[in-house]
Amino acid sequence: MRKSQIDDIGHAEDDDKGPPIRFTNQEFRKMFSLASLGKDDVFYDLGSGWGQSPIVALNEYDAKLAVGIEMDRERQAVSTARLRKWGLASKSKVVSGDFQDLYENRLQGASPSDATVVFYGLTSDNGLIDAMRQLCKPGCRLIHYFNGLFSGLCPTFG
Repeated sequence: MRKSQIDDIGHAEDDDKGPPIRFTNQEFRKMFSLASLGKDDVFYDLGSGWGQSPIVALNEYDAKLAVGIEMDRERQAVSTARLRKWGLASKSKVVSGDFQDLYENRLQGASPSDATVVFYGLTSDNGLIDAMRQLCKPGCRLIHYFNGLFSGLCPTFG
């Protein structure tokens, strides 16, 4: 399953836009293991920041393809450069946009119907999760960050 673990990084800080990497690699590994991410999966990260989760998904879990959706152009450039540095450019893409663009099918090169695993770590908005369930094909695994009374990581199976 895993090739080799990549160097771990902590939470990165980034002025008023929020952190470009919100979770540690250990947290990504927990989420990806819970979702049984593997070689046949097309992984989507909504709000992919600097591309840490696509890097872990591709390098350690051998996902078939990783698609990062990111609306900040600087973060897109950093993510693309990092994926290239890790030799993962041929199995990944970073698409400019946000969830609303994806939901309204306005993103070139990204379709949630292709996804088998979707990660959204920015909020626990139930409306967003319900919308993703409708967009994704049956069996797609949704991973989202639940920040309620007891915060945790929640895989959702559609």
